[in-house]
Amino acid sequence: MIFAWAYQNQAAEDHVIEGRVRRQSAKSGVQLVKVLVAGDAGYIGAVLTPFLRAAGHDVDGLDLGLYEGCDLGPMPAGVGVSPPCDIRDASAAQLLGYDAVICLAALSNDPLGHLNPDVTYSVNLDGTLRLAEAAKKAGIERFLFASSCSLYGAAGSAGVARTPSCCQ
Repeated sequence: MIFAWAYQNQAAEDHVIEGRVRRQSAKSGVQLVKVLVAGDAGYIGAVLTPFLRAAGHDVDGLDLGLYEGCDLGPMPAGVGVSPPCDIRDASAAQLLGYDAVICLAALSNDPLGHLNPDVTYSVNLDGTLRLAEAAKKAGIERFLFASSCSLYGAAGSAGVARTPSCCQ
């Protein structure tokens, strides 16, 4: 079954594959997905969210809004407009219907972590694990976690790859 539609001036077709609707760009043939960006109002999320939308993906954000008003300029349209939500409160029910979750939500920078390590661990570790577990329970097959060298240390020119025990 194929349905044709347009999103942000991009033609696309919906294909029903294995009982799920999958959008595919009519122009590029790229599969379009429904994505939740945790931390959409943050440093990287505010750039990534419009980029994904421009590519034709259906993107929603999840952000607590701790840094609201600390922006260097106006937020891009549609970023940070969802009601505030803490990743530590994420549930599988909230994530139903998404094809992918991108986790960019964290309390960043080392001085902030030293100021209150318990809160930093609670958000960065416990919150990320809660979001990942909720995504898994919701049947989401793609979970992308991004971090910085503050987490794993400087690696030099060699790459660092590790699969956490929760994902094995």
